[in-house]
Amino acid sequence: MCVGIGTALARAGNSVLIIELDCGLRGLDLMLGSQDEIVYDLGDLLSGGCEVEQAITVSGVHERLALIAAPASHHLAFQIGDLELLCAGLKKGFDVVLLDLPAGLGLSAGLTGRLADRLLVVATPDPVCIRDGGRLVSLLSGEGPEKRHLLINRASYKGMKKGLVRDLDDVIDGVGLPLIGVIPDDEAITLCFGNGKPLPPDSLPAAAFRNIAARLMGEYRPLAVQ
Repeated sequence: MCVGIGTALARAGNSVLIIELDCGLRGLDLMLGSQDEIVYDLGDLLSGGCEVEQAITVSGVHERLALIAAPASHHLAFQIGDLELLCAGLKKGFDVVLLDLPAGLGLSAGLTGRLADRLLVVATPDPVCIRDGGRLVSLLSGEGPEKRHLLINRASYKGMKKGLVRDLDDVIDGVGLPLIGVIPDDEAITLCFGNGKPLPPDSLPAAAFRNIAARLMGEYRPLAVQ
């Protein structure tokens, strides 16, 4: 989601930075085609081992899209206040800062309320993921950003007809957030992101990410689902 939305925002003329917070499970450098360029990561930055500029790597998919990679080790001790100060400073130099949070309720729930201006909850059309999304929303009730939206990933009307979820309304109702975008279940996403390549601009997933990016910037765009 961060790679697709970040690329769409960058293509629209915005300067975008992704901060990857899934410590020990770094992966965005591969998706952004910048794995060979990473020298310093978020762990080095928060521990004082490098300057901010040294930890920022321009992606290989677009010159306006950059990354602060998660540390390769999962042992990262930091104060949330330090991350708040970092994000506040970075927001002055970028049009958009995307926080790539790990799955689960621990770190994600704790950081969202302190750092984010907007919360995007990602859910796939399956009962387990829908319930988990609803639990996160319930946990953050009364806390965190006022702007909260649902992103449905890997959506397919054909697949939903064969599965346990009848339609997108089941996902929306289960998570309990307004829908801001739907990403189709398309192998082009796996093939392109897995090889650090941008999606073809004329592909359905690229169009879906463009629509989401536009909505985030306040524009009206229709939904498109395969």
